[in-house]
Amino acid sequence: MKTKYMKIFNIFIVIISILIFELGYCNHTFIKELIINKQITPFYISLCRSIIYITIIIITLIFNKKNNFGETIELLNTKWKKTLIILFTILTIIMILITIILKSNDIPIYITQISLMGILLITILISIIYCTKNYGRNIILIGLMASIFAVSTDTYHELDEKRYFMQAYNMSYLNFDYSNPIVDTMFMYEVVPRDKIDKYYKIKYQYEQNTIENIPEQYRVDSEPANYNNIFFLASTLGIFVARVLNGSVADIFVLGRIFNLILYIFMIRYALQLMPFKKNILFVIASMPMMLALAASYSTDALGFAIAMIFMATIFKVYDEKKLKIDTKILATIFISFAILLAYKYMAYILLGLLIFILPLKNIVKNNKKKIICMIMIAIVLLVSLYFLQLCQKSISVNDTRGRRYKCSRTSKKYYKKSTSIYKSII
Repeated sequence: MKTKYMKIFNIFIVIISILIFELGYCNHTFIKELIINKQITPFYISLCRSIIYITIIIITLIFNKKNNFGETIELLNTKWKKTLIILFTILTIIMILITIILKSNDIPIYITQISLMGILLITILISIIYCTKNYGRNIILIGLMASIFAVSTDTYHELDEKRYFMQAYNMSYLNFDYSNPIVDTMFMYEVVPRDKIDKYYKIKYQYEQNTIENIPEQYRVDSEPANYNNIFFLASTLGIFVARVLNGSVADIFVLGRIFNLILYIFMIRYALQLMPFKKNILFVIASMPMMLALAASYSTDALGFAIAMIFMATIFKVYDEKKLKIDTKILATIFISFAILLAYKYMAYILLGLLIFILPLKNIVKNNKKKIICMIMIAIVLLVSLYFLQLCQKSISVNDTRGRRYKCSRTSKKYYKKSTSIYKSII
């Protein structure tokens, strides 16, 4: 009977979250007019969001079908879980009181704040209920909470996020000539005002072609695509492409790119946790830090670089811990390919990480895996050379950055300050 209640609870929570997000965040003007002026204004939901909501409900139904929730129900009866639920209830009451006391005079912002707070509290509740000793499941729960960053932080809050977005955006159109980028007026200007966010969820995306020369000078530099390896933008590119194909709004396109980047990060960390033979808790804590999650829930490539580094380290530790001289082909491929991608990403920045391989009994491993290792080295060399020449080709056709060092430092410090404050304020 308790299993039945858990399945009903899951469906109920998902539907409530969708309604809160769609009504209170994407269409908060509709709620404002209905409550204050007793008027019904046009309500807009894009095809893209509709399909995503249906997909989430289907995933929930599959999750319900494949689980009997025995471990979850058992843990709910433990003392520490009951304590967490009590603390969560107290926290919820305090946050509701603070929201009422500090009521904003700006009704649209106030409605979006309440909506985001409601979704955050729901994700915390889900995490408390389903948290177990399984780090793979727990990192997915963390990713669920981190999705708040993807929708709540201001547009282009991340250092150089606009340039990262422009690269992913151009890749979604299969344009790799960054000296002649696809520039769209809809995405040119800095930050979507939070009190008008529903406008951008309502506006159906329509390509408005422009050129770099027609962009105001203060936005021109940031409008150029970044000069990173394209492989690190595949997830966000896919998100942008899916939103465009599904007839998404302007905000749908931007947010879905962030969400796909976060999903890739979470599953890469999950894989690293599966490989890690010991001290999983340390990797879990580092990967779950708010700043790391905020990076993952943006167009930044730094979080993905970190995730690949963790996969490389976890694989080395796995081989070291098992003390096997005969190594599985999949493990060898993971070691060589992950390190090759890291070198292609930051060139020599990760070279010292490769010294970890010397903790292994290399002489005996090479002796027992000659054919495999030779094959993997060749694959890694081919991959590294291919990525390197791809990067060289990309640099040769990209726009040169003629900014001075002083300008760069000033711009960097200002954007780091802006990023820190925007993340702090994003759900307050």
